[in-house]
Amino acid sequence: MIKGSEYPSHKALRTFISVANSLSFSQAAQELCVTQSAVSKQIASLELQLGQALFERHANGITLTVAGKHYLPKVTEALEAIQYATASVLQSGQAQGLLRVNVTPSFANLWLIPNIRRFHQTHSKLQVSVTTGDGQVKESLSNADIMVRCLPLSKHYDNAHLLCEEELVLTAEANTKNIESIDELAKLSFIPQITRPQLWEQLRYELGLEQ
Repeated sequence: MIKGSEYPSHKALRTFISVANSLSFSQAAQELCVTQSAVSKQIASLELQLGQALFERHANGITLTVAGKHYLPKVTEALEAIQYATASVLQSGQAQGLLRVNVTPSFANLWLIPNIRRFHQTHSKLQVSVTTGDGQVKESLSNADIMVRCLPLSKHYDNAHLLCEEELVLTAEANTKNIESIDELAKLSFIPQITRPQLWEQLRYELGLEQ
């Protein structure tokens, strides 16, 4: 069994990967921010430790030996696995939990996304997962901890809280003539509102328009 002290160092393996990918000691030195001499020493030490050459030296450059070609993908995969495992542990240690938020697309674009940075400044260890939707509340409760919906005040849901009231404004094409009466308004075609179909019904009721 190989002792811990007999395994190549992380620095030596990173140096080998850099040289193997660039096939250049000088480029590897620039990438690792060390001298070319330091790179050469790391490779020489690694080859001595393994008992075989990893590179063939030529007058016009270097190439990987058979051993080097076999070693490169194995070492690369191993270091990537170490980096991934380390990042996962650090992330899990920093995060206290996951807050799943489901909001309407307009609310996400106009308010939530512009303000989420400020939220993270005061809750840096809490991860936030944002999804958008306009579906019924009961249909999405299993996939969210908090939901934001635009609903009539008459609607009641358990644990629901009124965040704010909204003011809706009627809009029309720029070439629409001035509307001077409710009767003229009633003659216009209303664009169906898929996500909030009750809006037109409410408008007709409040203005006394025929259904």
